[in-house]
Amino acid sequence: MQNESDSSKSPPTIFICYARKNNEDPDFKQRWLDKLLDHLRPLEYQDEAIVWCDKRLEMGEFWDSDIRAALRSAKVAIALLSPAFSASRYIRFEEMPMILQQVDAGQTKLLPILLSACDVAGSKFRYGDSEAEKKERSLYEFQALNGIDKPLSGLPEHQQDAMLLRVAQRAREIVTGKKPEGSSGGEPRKNTPTNLTRSGTETFVGRSEALQEIDDRLQQGRSVAICAVSGMGGIGKTELALQYALRQLELRSDLGAVCWIDARLDIGLQIVTFARSILGLQLPELPDLKELSAWCWRRFPNQDCLIVFDDVQEYSEIEAFLPPVESRFKVLLTTRANIEQDSVSVVAIETLKPLQAFKLLYLTVQDESRFVEGQMIAEELCEWLGYLPLGIRLVAKFLRVEPDLSIAAGLAELKAEKLKHDGLTKIETVFEVSWKKLTEAERQLTMVLGTFGKAAIGWELVDQAVAFCRVDGDAEPVEQWCLLLEPKAVRRGRRRLIELSLLQRVEAEQYQVHPLLREFFASKMTQEERKQIRTAVAMVMIGIAKQIPQDPTLEIISAVTQAIPHLEAVAEDLMQMKSPEESGISEDDDLTWVFTGISRFYWGQGLYADAEL
Repeated sequence: MQNESDSSKSPPTIFICYARKNNEDPDFKQRWLDKLLDHLRPLEYQDEAIVWCDKRLEMGEFWDSDIRAALRSAKVAIALLSPAFSASRYIRFEEMPMILQQVDAGQTKLLPILLSACDVAGSKFRYGDSEAEKKERSLYEFQALNGIDKPLSGLPEHQQDAMLLRVAQRAREIVTGKKPEGSSGGEPRKNTPTNLTRSGTETFVGRSEALQEIDDRLQQGRSVAICAVSGMGGIGKTELALQYALRQLELRSDLGAVCWIDARLDIGLQIVTFARSILGLQLPELPDLKELSAWCWRRFPNQDCLIVFDDVQEYSEIEAFLPPVESRFKVLLTTRANIEQDSVSVVAIETLKPLQAFKLLYLTVQDESRFVEGQMIAEELCEWLGYLPLGIRLVAKFLRVEPDLSIAAGLAELKAEKLKHDGLTKIETVFEVSWKKLTEAERQLTMVLGTFGKAAIGWELVDQAVAFCRVDGDAEPVEQWCLLLEPKAVRRGRRRLIELSLLQRVEAEQYQVHPLLREFFASKMTQEERKQIRTAVAMVMIGIAKQIPQDPTLEIISAVTQAIPHLEAVAEDLMQMKSPEESGISEDDDLTWVFTGISRFYWGQGLYADAEL
């Protein structure tokens, strides 16, 4: 009985799956298993976990049965990825199939970390699931903690240790259910205040040099380091900036804050919202957003703060809202404009290189068989697309969802479409081909999405707008043109748009449309559709405006903040109309509510000058 009791109290197991070749270097700095074990040993000393690798095996033991026993009890499996790892027969046919079975069963969490460059996405492991069905998975799906472009072997030593520490901390979180209490430097650990959303991009390739160049320029120690990422639409400026910001959050525990600002929207409002909601500041009453923004910047944390202004149209539009000239502020811009400022260091990114473009296509399609005989065609497709990431990703997605469509047929379809519309650019041609693959209901959904503002869209707003998409008449039955009124049609449409990368999920119930696609969707509406959909979206936003009282509380302000960019888009749309009848809104009072709601929103924050605009 004593033995059973002791066994029931055994701490969970952390199993390390690695290739022995990766731990044989005479230099300890290159013995990755030994370095990782040093980070994990405190868990054993504190009886929080059993850290198991084959170094625990003694001479004469039945090593295969011992490994399987350790695997069966593993709550965490750490995989040290390398070419030797992928080439190991025992890992491929014994250890990884068992780990993946337990991952599917919810028994084990898999934490990969990339030691050196290898074909993670293309190396697939076959195994049988609980119902004896054959499956195969690539470890690329599990997202190595240091990313597919940052192998440990290529990082400075301090970053290697930081990554291994992150693995150990994540393993501790899983086995204990507790967040780490301290950082690597001995200072109290904190979560960096940030409003970053997750990246909607599955595969990010070919920008490691640009990421390093951005980091070098931002960390040069100048009073203000402003780095503009410039380039044409669809080249991946926003994604590059987002990836840089996300990696800074991963690698640095000393960041004071990471603030993302969409320069197409109300910049001052975003700064104020970040200060109140993310930093928890109690804001004073100041005349306008410029003064209040300056007050907020002065109260940002004293550590390095990364501030991103995304999609800057003109430098003059953000200049008054920039943080003060202090070394703690690192400012990153993305823009299509030519910014000529002494304080701005420009990193001009170009299209992907041919090999990088091919890799993006290959990893996104996720079907090796289609590239066996079609590699030259795939290279031609990437060249035809101008090596633009957005175009490659969209084409790869419709190839992925149509498994019987060959790469050659996909290229032929694009070329044929381009011939029909000689005035279209290559990227617009890709949009047209993607559009043709949608049902009429899915197209109507894109039109609704294209009518909202440029910010992320809360899906409840879309559902409400769809409910308004009907034509009411005196005659019976009521004419009904919208195909989305059945809730399942909306959900199916959303899934399809995400599958084709025409829509991105940025967080729970929040979705984003690429600016170029938003313009394309809006252009597809007939005059009648534009009137009906514009009216539907306006009525939804009017309903929100009516909920804003004369003196809104901070709770109400917080609740409606995400809807304000869409309310302002409706207001801008209304101001461009020649007559009230053109809006499709029958009641004059409803029209005035758009502007009243915006005014009350700003007035409730003490921004009286902005409320009067």
